[in-house]
Amino acid sequence: MLSLRWSRTTGGLLLRGYGVKTVRTRAFNQTGPGQAPEFVVSDFARQIALIEAGRSEPVIRVGNLEARRDFSDVRDLAAAIGTCWSGACRAKPTMVCSGRALSVREILDMLLALAKRPIEYCADPPYASPWTYRCW
Repeated sequence: MLSLRWSRTTGGLLLRGYGVKTVRTRAFNQTGPGQAPEFVVSDFARQIALIEAGRSEPVIRVGNLEARRDFSDVRDLAAAIGTCWSGACRAKPTMVCSGRALSVREILDMLLALAKRPIEYCADPPYASPWTYRCW
């Protein structure tokens, strides 16, 4: 919540003090080429690549597969933010997302369907993010 207030305050100061027009966007879960392996989609892809290269047993370690998130490709998010910069979103904060929540299991199933060999997965509790169990 603090970051939302900060962006609103900073944007207002820039506009009033310097005439700089700003946009406020909130991008949801991003994934795409070059993403660090600490994120679920890139971690699954990394594990699959290691298995296909023969550098790992054909078993992916997973955490909570039932968590649901709105995942978007970073290239789509960049295009949407570019549209906002063109003036389409200047009047209000804009959520940039796909509008569709997928379970982590659905993401894993999509990646496994692309794999070149059969791969299993097993639950590994240390892999579960503390955020996936938080109740809001």
